[in-house]
Parts: sequence; structure tokens; C-alpha cells
Amino acid sequence: MEDMESVKAPSLSSDSCSEGEEDSTPVREVETEPCASVPTAMAFLENHGKNIQLSNQNLTAARVSSYNQGLLVTAQPLARQQLFQFQIDRLNPSWTSSLSLGVIGHSPDRLNFPSTACCLKRSAWLLQRDSVFHNSLKTCENYGPNLDTCPEGTVLGLLVDTNSCLHLYVNGMDQGVAAQDIPSPCFPFIDLYGQCEQVTIVTNNVPAVGGESGETRCQGDMEKADMVDGIKESVCWTPPPEVNPNKTCEYQALCSRFKELLTLPDGYFNEDAKYNLCYCESCHKLRGDEAYYKRGEPPRDYALPFGWCRFALRIKPHCEVSNALKKWHIAYHGTSVGALRRTLDHSQLLPGTSSIFSVSPVKAEGPNGYSEPEENSAPGREVPRVRLSPTMRYSGMEIFAPKVQFQDPRSHRCHQAQVGFQVCVRPGSYKVGPQTLGHSEPLDPRFSNSEIEWITKEQGGTLLYGLLIRVE
Repeated sequence: MEDMESVKAPSLSSDSCSEGEEDSTPVREVETEPCASVPTAMAFLENHGKNIQLSNQNLTAARVSSYNQGLLVTAQPLARQQLFQFQIDRLNPSWTSSLSLGVIGHSPDRLNFPSTACCLKRSAWLLQRDSVFHNSLKTCENYGPNLDTCPEGTVLGLLVDTNSCLHLYVNGMDQGVAAQDIPSPCFPFIDLYGQCEQVTIVTNNVPAVGGESGETRCQGDMEKADMVDGIKESVCWTPPPEVNPNKTCEYQALCSRFKELLTLPDGYFNEDAKYNLCYCESCHKLRGDEAYYKRGEPPRDYALPFGWCRFALRIKPHCEVSNALKKWHIAYHGTSVGALRRTLDHSQLLPGTSSIFSVSPVKAEGPNGYSEPEENSAPGREVPRVRLSPTMRYSGMEIFAPKVQFQDPRSHRCHQAQVGFQVCVRPGSYKVGPQTLGHSEPLDPRFSNSEIEWITKEQGGTLLYGLLIRVE
């Protein structure tokens, strides 16, 4: 933990490694023909870091002391197209950093294990945090989820394809190519560093998504999305609640502390914390989220609110709730902190509950506007209009969601925060129109600027689904 300097694991850096990783026997890094061997059962090698203890027929490894000296490698080489997977069994939150993993391109039998994986400098490919290293040199950043944020129960995997490319899998989801030109044979390794204290090999227990097995999983797992999110944000795969990153994500914890400062009654929010989702980069990559989904009848695209954290609201039962969650569209509404309480009291967006730019009373317009004045209506009649958008890239702009400054009660650091709502909106109750801020550049690659703003004046046409918070 950040404020526990006495037990904080030092930052991993190859520059600080002076000890040799192997004996003096030269190792040639030679690209050979792809291995055509049949995948074999995997287990950990008896040769490992000095703080490692093996059990369960060498399928389980635990670090029993300190925060390092936890390197371990498989006894068997990894065949091409074989998915090697293991589960994180136990984390110790007293430390900060966590495990890393990768492959080495030579036999580990005579390997002299260094204190950490970043000291492996010959024929080694390492995945650490969200970066990729080759022989201790960084080759790629922002790859996959940050491994330091993976909670207990996460299943991580490695696969080398027929083109000698290394892939990382997270909970069965392929994160793409991490490295190329992986030699054969190669051996997977894991560094039980910092928080991560125990793992167990679970190869072949969790199918990979993306090939034929992914197709067979798709239909059945759509119901999992309902259980976890209620709006089917993950169409083909959604992690079970115990794999939800909200247990360890520091960004979600920070957003939660800001939410507490708002002193909103608990009765507004869903009691089941599994419906609260963090959309920071690490968490959405860990879940395998797509950027866009469809919702409603007829289906309409909406973007996930990347960079925001959602706190699920308690939905008051009425006759249309079941239809709203299934048949209505998803949209977003940026608002001000001062407007939250009144909006939540009425369980829907109301005129005057946001900045003047989000909810504005305007005069009824003619044939080219949103609505035509009724016959015999008085001139200049005020028609309250609520602005929504299918993307928080628009609704989350500061002109709609003003920033407020606050001091984190834990770190005492100053941050800026914004708030908004994720809502269900009744099809046909709104009009799609252009953005009204004068931007010429596209605000979201999926939505044209001419169709990024939804306007509704129909009371009861929106249903509040989640409170969104973003902290900088």
C-alpha cells in the first residue's frame, strides 16, 4: 500500500540487477522451426527461487517469505498453439507491485534464478505491469491490463502461435500479440513478486475466447452479462463477480471516496456492489470489454464510459422497469455535483437539474426544430429540453459536467472530479441531432458530430441506471 513504506516492495528495474541469472555456459538465442509437439500437461520445475514452495503435484506455487526470490518456471516446454494458464490464488495487500510472467528461450534446468524476473537478460520475454520487455529492455507499453491490478481469481495465460508470436490471455480473453520471434522450445515462467503470493496451474480448465471455442461460448454466456451488468455490456464473455477488478482497483477506490464526500443517502444505490463497474484502462481491459455495444428495440449503439466509474442505482419498481432494461436505449447525461440530489430524489432527469448547457428551457421551434408549437399555444411557450448522448466523450465534457476540486481524505491530495448519469431512454422519446458546441473535429469515432446529441422533452422518458464519477 502506498502509505506503508516499511513493507513496500521496491520498484522493479533491470538497472538495479547486478546478480547473474545463470551459470557461465553461453546461451545461443536461435530461431528454430516451430515446434510441432503435442501439448503436454504442465507442472512447475523443482528448480525455482529460494522463497518458493511447491505443492499439489507441483501445480501450486507459493512464496513463503519476503517479497522477491519468487521465480518459477515450468518443467515442460510450451508447444505452439498450447495455452498455458494459471490462477492467482492469494494476494498480500501489504505490498504494492505484483506478479509478472513470460517465457525463456532455453532450458531452465541449469538456470540460476535471480531475485526478480527483470534480471533475466538473455533469451527472455517478460510481461510486467502493462509493458513488455525483451532481455530487460522495454519493447512495448500500454499492452493489456496492468498486471498489478489483477485480483485474486484472475486466470492468466500464455500462448505462442504458429507464427512464433507470444500472446497474453486474461480470463480466457486474448490480449493480442505481445512479442514476436519467440524461439522453440520456450518455457513459461512466473515471478511471484510483491502482492502475489500463490498461483495454481489450471491449463485447459478455462477455454480461450477468439477461436472455435469462443463461438460456442457466446450464446450461453450472454446471460452472465445480465447477471453482472444488467445491460449486457459484455456480449460473449463477462467475468464472474469474484473476478471483477473492483476489489483491488485504486482508481475505483478513489472514486468511491469522492462519492462518500457527496453524502448521498445509501438508499439511492444498489446494495449489491458487483453491479458497480470501473471503466479505467486496466479494469476494462481485464474484463475484455468492447468499446461499443447495442441496446434497445430497435438496437442503437452506445459507448462504454471509459475513464469513468459507475455506481449502480437502486431502480424503483414500476410497470415499465422491466421493459426499460431490455428495450430502451442507453445514453449518458453530464451534470453538476449540486444537481445530483434533486435528480436522484425524482429518479429521472428533470429541467433545471444540471448546468444550463445540459438542461435548458428554450422556446418551441418551428418545422425545422425539435417540436412544433401546438395549435393556439401562446407565443414563446417554454419547452424544457434534456440533452443526452450515446457517449461520455460528449456528455462528459466540462461544459456539461463541471469539474469540482476535492481533497482525498486518505492521501490528502487534491483532485478534480466530474459526475454524470448512465440512463435508459425510451425509444421514440428523443430526437437525434448535431452537437451544439461548435466542434469541428470528431468527438467519438463511432458517432458523427451530426448525430451525437439526443434531445428529449418527454417527462418519464428516462430511467436513471448509474451514477458516473471521473477523477483526475
